[in-house]
Amino acid sequence: KDAEIYGDAAIQYQKDALATIAEGNKLKIKAPYDYAFKYADIITDVPLTSTQRQIYDETIPLYQLVINGLVDYTCETINGTSNKGAQWFFAKALETGSNLSFQLSYENPTVLLDTDYTYYYQSYYKNWKENILSMASNIDNLGIHNGRLVYHKNIGKNVADVKYLLENGTYVELLVNTTVNDYNYNGQIIPAYSFVRIQ
Repeated sequence: KDAEIYGDAAIQYQKDALATIAEGNKLKIKAPYDYAFKYADIITDVPLTSTQRQIYDETIPLYQLVINGLVDYTCETINGTSNKGAQWFFAKALETGSNLSFQLSYENPTVLLDTDYTYYYQSYYKNWKENILSMASNIDNLGIHNGRLVYHKNIGKNVADVKYLLENGTYVELLVNTTVNDYNYNGQIIPAYSFVRIQ
């Protein structure tokens, strides 16, 4: 308990624990580092942006480009504590190949007001059902989860050109706008929080 452990040894302890737990079990791991990828059956809460500290000019989904096609992963919970809207998450899911993630409750969470669990206030499934079905249907119709994210290029501030290589050898190419305003790219209008399919 009081032993001094250095970084490499701590990682080895984690690998050993994951290997033991993974035997015969499926693991869901929250945004793990690379050494844990091989133990994960699903990865949750993968960040959709960098920290945006002043040293960064742009963000690319490097984490997603690495793990896409290796293991299923989700973005952060859409109706959790983020102040971003559902449409922003939808656009970022298209840009990064992420699955959507929601916190849902069957009972109306108004009973949680004035408790330590008010962060579940937005979880009532009836308030999200139509939105979930619409977003999932749009993503399924594009077929991007039947392929791998293989290309990402920023073509504007928070506007990206992304390509997915499908199992049949064809590509799905999208221009994705994650901003609040429409974006004009070479005469092609990309609506706010939406996309245009190129091929």
